[in-house]
Amino acid sequence: MDALMARYGGCGGCGEHSAICQAHHIRPRSRGGPTDVDNLIPLCWGCHDKVHYHDWQVVPDGGLHTIEPPERIRHGPAHAPVTPIS
Repeated sequence: MDALMARYGGCGGCGEHSAICQAHHIRPRSRGGPTDVDNLIPLCWGCHDKVHYHDWQVVPDGGLHTIEPPERIRHGPAHAPVTPIS
């Protein structure tokens, strides 16, 4: 875990402190994924939950990895509510 923290400095999803991070296998071991540092991303409990239970995906990010939400919950820029014309 020390080598992983040296690379990322904290959670690869949100940057949370390393004390609450766990190593997540990018390519699962059950699918032949290796256990080396290149196949791991540190994730805090919240981000790890997003990946395992809410369909967030691990994606490349400038030589490292991060996580992003599934397409169905991505939101565009905020807009002011439409005011009905009276």
